[in-house]
Amino acid sequence: MASANLLIGGADPAEILRRVREEQVDVLAVQEMTPEWLAAADAAGLGDVLPQRFVAPASLAEGSAVFSRRPLSDGGSHLMAFGWFQQVHAVITVDGVPVLLESAHPASPYNADVTPAWRSNLRKEPPATPDGPLRVLMGDFNSTLDHGLLRDVIDSGYRDAASVVGKGLVGTWGPYNGDPVPPVTIDHVLADRRIGVRAFAAFTIPGSDHRMIVATLVLPGTH
Repeated sequence: MASANLLIGGADPAEILRRVREEQVDVLAVQEMTPEWLAAADAAGLGDVLPQRFVAPASLAEGSAVFSRRPLSDGGSHLMAFGWFQQVHAVITVDGVPVLLESAHPASPYNADVTPAWRSNLRKEPPATPDGPLRVLMGDFNSTLDHGLLRDVIDSGYRDAASVVGKGLVGTWGPYNGDPVPPVTIDHVLADRRIGVRAFAAFTIPGSDHRMIVATLVLPGTH
Protein backbone atom coordinates (compact mmCIF):
# COMPACT_ATOMS: atom_id res chain seq x y z
CA MET A 1 0.00 0.00 0.00
CA ALA A 2 1.17 3.52 -0.75
CA SER A 3 0.39 7.10 0.18
CA ALA A 4 1.39 10.43 -1.35
CA ASN A 5 0.65 14.03 -0.47
CA LEU A 6 0.45 15.74 -3.86
CA LEU A 7 1.13 19.33 -2.66
CA ILE A 8 -2.09 20.81 -4.05
CA GLY A 9 -1.79 18.74 -7.20
CA GLY A 10 1.83 19.64 -7.92
CA ALA A 11 3.29 16.12 -7.70
CA ASP A 12 4.40 14.55 -10.98
CA PRO A 13 1.71 11.99 -11.96
CA ALA A 14 4.09 10.09 -14.24
CA GLU A 15 6.60 9.57 -11.41
CA ILE A 16 3.90 8.35 -9.06
CA LEU A 17 2.67 5.95 -11.75
CA ARG A 18 6.22 4.70 -12.26
CA ARG A 19 6.56 3.96 -8.57
CA VAL A 20 3.14 2.29 -8.46
CA ARG A 21 4.21 -0.04 -11.28
CA GLU A 22 7.73 -0.73 -10.00
CA GLU A 23 6.63 -1.33 -6.41
CA GLN A 24 3.56 -3.32 -7.51
CA VAL A 25 1.30 -1.12 -5.41
CA ASP A 26 -2.22 -2.48 -4.96
CA VAL A 27 -3.69 0.49 -3.06
CA LEU A 28 -2.75 4.17 -3.36
CA ALA A 29 -4.06 6.87 -1.02
CA VAL A 30 -3.44 10.50 -1.96
CA GLN A 31 -3.96 13.82 -0.22
CA GLU A 32 -4.22 17.37 -1.63
CA MET A 33 -5.60 16.04 -4.92
CA THR A 34 -6.98 18.60 -7.35
CA PRO A 35 -9.29 17.90 -10.33
CA GLU A 36 -6.41 18.86 -12.63
CA TRP A 37 -4.06 16.33 -11.04
CA LEU A 38 -6.66 13.59 -11.36
CA ALA A 39 -7.16 14.38 -15.05
CA ALA A 40 -3.40 14.40 -15.68
CA ALA A 41 -2.94 11.12 -13.78
CA ASP A 42 -5.71 9.47 -15.78
CA ALA A 43 -4.11 10.71 -18.99
CA ALA A 44 -0.84 9.13 -17.80
CA GLY A 45 -2.57 5.76 -17.27
CA LEU A 46 -3.60 5.71 -13.61
CA GLY A 47 -6.93 4.10 -14.44
CA ASP A 48 -5.21 1.28 -16.31
CA VAL A 49 -3.05 0.36 -13.31
CA LEU A 50 -5.43 1.13 -10.44
CA PRO A 51 -8.91 1.02 -12.00
CA GLN A 52 -10.97 1.11 -8.81
CA ARG A 53 -11.42 4.40 -6.98
CA PHE A 54 -13.27 6.67 -4.63
CA VAL A 55 -12.25 10.29 -5.09
CA ALA A 56 -13.00 13.69 -3.57
CA PRO A 57 -10.95 16.23 -5.57
CA ALA A 58 -10.79 19.85 -4.47
CA SER A 59 -9.26 23.02 -5.86
CA LEU A 60 -6.83 23.58 -2.97
CA ALA A 61 -5.44 21.20 -0.32
CA GLU A 62 -8.72 19.54 0.72
CA GLY A 63 -8.78 16.80 -1.95
CA SER A 64 -8.35 13.10 -1.23
CA ALA A 65 -8.67 9.72 -2.94
CA VAL A 66 -8.16 5.97 -2.66
CA PHE A 67 -7.21 4.00 -5.80
CA SER A 68 -6.98 0.20 -6.02
CA ARG A 69 -6.24 -2.75 -8.29
CA ARG A 70 -8.99 -4.72 -6.56
CA PRO A 71 -12.66 -3.80 -6.26
CA LEU A 72 -13.59 -1.24 -3.62
CA SER A 73 -16.92 -0.90 -1.86
CA ASP A 74 -18.70 1.24 0.73
CA GLY A 75 -16.63 4.27 -0.20
CA GLY A 76 -17.14 7.90 0.65
CA SER A 77 -15.46 10.88 2.26
CA HIS A 78 -15.84 13.12 5.26
CA LEU A 79 -14.47 16.49 6.29
CA MET A 80 -12.27 16.65 9.33
CA ALA A 81 -13.18 18.92 12.25
CA PHE A 82 -13.24 22.66 11.53
CA GLY A 83 -14.08 21.86 7.88
CA TRP A 84 -10.51 21.21 6.84
CA PHE A 85 -9.29 18.31 4.72
CA GLN A 86 -11.36 15.54 3.14
CA GLN A 87 -10.59 11.94 4.06
CA VAL A 88 -11.73 9.34 1.54
CA HIS A 89 -12.50 5.87 2.89
CA ALA A 90 -13.40 2.54 1.28
CA VAL A 91 -13.41 -1.20 1.87
CA ILE A 92 -11.21 -3.62 -0.06
CA THR A 93 -11.83 -7.37 0.20
CA VAL A 94 -8.85 -9.72 -0.19
CA ASP A 95 -9.47 -13.48 -0.22
CA GLY A 96 -12.80 -12.88 1.48
CA VAL A 97 -11.28 -10.65 4.19
CA PRO A 98 -12.59 -7.04 4.28
CA VAL A 99 -10.11 -4.28 5.11
CA LEU A 100 -11.22 -0.74 5.93
CA LEU A 101 -9.02 1.84 4.20
CA GLU A 102 -8.78 5.58 4.81
CA SER A 103 -6.64 8.38 3.37
CA ALA A 104 -5.65 10.36 6.47
CA HIS A 105 -4.97 14.10 6.46
CA PRO A 106 -5.46 15.96 9.76
CA ALA A 107 -4.72 19.67 9.88
CA SER A 108 -1.16 20.93 10.03
CA PRO A 109 -0.11 22.69 13.28
CA TYR A 110 1.88 25.32 11.41
CA ASN A 111 0.99 28.08 13.88
CA ALA A 112 -0.70 28.49 17.25
CA ASP A 113 -4.04 29.51 15.72
CA VAL A 114 -4.56 26.18 13.93
CA THR A 115 -3.19 23.92 16.66
CA PRO A 116 -6.72 23.36 18.08
CA ALA A 117 -7.84 22.10 14.65
CA TRP A 118 -4.82 19.77 14.51
CA ARG A 119 -5.66 18.36 17.93
CA SER A 120 -9.32 17.97 17.04
CA ASN A 121 -8.52 16.27 13.74
CA LEU A 122 -6.17 13.72 15.30
CA ARG A 123 -8.77 12.87 17.93
CA LYS A 124 -11.26 12.33 15.08
CA GLU A 125 -9.06 9.84 13.21
CA PRO A 126 -10.75 6.42 13.19
CA PRO A 127 -9.38 4.11 15.87
CA ALA A 128 -8.35 0.57 15.06
CA THR A 129 -11.01 -2.11 15.37
CA PRO A 130 -9.10 -4.99 17.04
CA ASP A 131 -12.33 -6.88 17.77
CA GLY A 132 -13.79 -6.22 14.33
CA PRO A 133 -12.66 -5.77 10.72
CA LEU A 134 -9.08 -5.00 9.79
CA ARG A 135 -8.29 -1.33 9.23
CA VAL A 136 -5.42 0.54 7.54
CA LEU A 137 -5.06 4.29 7.98
CA MET A 138 -2.48 5.89 5.70
CA GLY A 139 -1.52 9.39 4.73
CA ASP A 140 -0.10 12.70 5.84
CA PHE A 141 -0.75 12.82 9.59
CA ASN A 142 1.13 16.09 10.12
CA SER A 143 2.52 14.37 13.23
CA THR A 144 5.60 12.42 14.17
CA LEU A 145 5.69 9.45 16.49
CA ASP A 146 6.79 11.90 19.21
CA HIS A 147 3.31 13.43 19.28
CA GLY A 148 1.13 11.96 21.99
CA LEU A 149 -2.08 12.39 19.98
CA LEU A 150 -0.71 10.22 17.18
CA ARG A 151 0.49 7.67 19.70
CA ASP A 152 -3.05 7.60 21.09
CA VAL A 153 -4.34 6.68 17.62
CA ILE A 154 -1.71 3.95 17.26
CA ASP A 155 -2.42 2.61 20.75
CA SER A 156 -6.03 1.90 19.75
CA GLY A 157 -4.70 -1.16 17.92
CA TYR A 158 -2.45 -0.06 15.04
CA ARG A 159 1.25 -0.43 14.31
CA ASP A 160 3.33 2.09 12.38
CA ALA A 161 4.53 0.09 9.37
CA ALA A 162 7.85 1.91 9.06
CA SER A 163 8.67 1.32 12.71
CA VAL A 164 7.92 -2.40 12.46
CA VAL A 165 10.74 -2.86 9.94
CA GLY A 166 13.19 -0.47 11.63
CA LYS A 167 12.54 2.57 9.42
CA GLY A 168 10.47 4.67 11.79
CA LEU A 169 12.77 7.69 11.47
CA VAL A 170 12.90 7.83 7.66
CA GLY A 171 12.02 11.44 6.78
CA THR A 172 8.93 11.99 4.64
CA TRP A 173 8.48 15.80 4.58
CA GLY A 174 10.84 18.71 3.95
CA PRO A 175 12.75 20.75 3.28
CA TYR A 176 9.88 23.19 2.59
CA ASN A 177 10.21 26.24 0.30
CA GLY A 178 13.97 25.89 0.40
CA ASP A 179 14.17 26.33 4.16
CA PRO A 180 17.00 24.33 5.79
CA VAL A 181 14.62 22.07 7.72
CA PRO A 182 15.71 18.44 8.16
CA PRO A 183 13.19 15.94 6.76
CA VAL A 184 10.71 14.81 9.41
CA THR A 185 8.50 11.73 9.58
CA ILE A 186 4.86 12.84 9.32
CA ASP A 187 3.53 10.44 6.65
CA HIS A 188 2.58 7.02 7.97
CA VAL A 189 0.92 3.71 7.18
CA LEU A 190 -0.89 2.57 10.31
CA ALA A 191 -1.96 -1.07 10.03
CA ASP A 192 -4.08 -3.16 12.35
CA ARG A 193 -1.84 -5.13 14.73
CA ARG A 194 -3.09 -8.36 13.16
CA ILE A 195 -1.55 -7.33 9.82
CA GLY A 196 2.07 -8.20 9.09
CA VAL A 197 4.58 -5.73 7.66
CA ARG A 198 7.16 -7.04 5.21
CA ALA A 199 8.79 -3.84 3.91
CA PHE A 200 8.67 -0.04 3.90
CA ALA A 201 10.25 2.57 1.62
CA ALA A 202 9.97 6.30 0.88
CA PHE A 203 10.55 7.91 -2.54
CA THR A 204 11.11 11.51 -3.60
CA ILE A 205 8.41 12.77 -5.99
CA PRO A 206 9.13 15.87 -8.12
CA GLY A 207 6.60 18.61 -7.47
CA SER A 208 5.81 17.64 -3.87
CA ASP A 209 7.42 18.43 -0.54
CA HIS A 210 6.37 14.99 0.73
CA ARG A 211 7.91 11.66 -0.19
CA MET A 212 5.69 8.85 -1.41
CA ILE A 213 5.61 6.04 1.13
CA VAL A 214 5.10 2.37 0.27
CA ALA A 215 4.45 -0.44 2.76
CA THR A 216 4.17 -4.12 1.94
CA LEU A 217 1.53 -5.59 4.22
CA VAL A 218 0.56 -9.22 4.85
CA LEU A 219 -3.03 -9.91 5.84
CA PRO A 220 -3.82 -12.70 8.30
CA GLY A 221 -4.13 -16.03 6.53
CA THR A 222 -2.22 -14.88 3.43
CA HIS A 223 1.43 -15.12 2.40
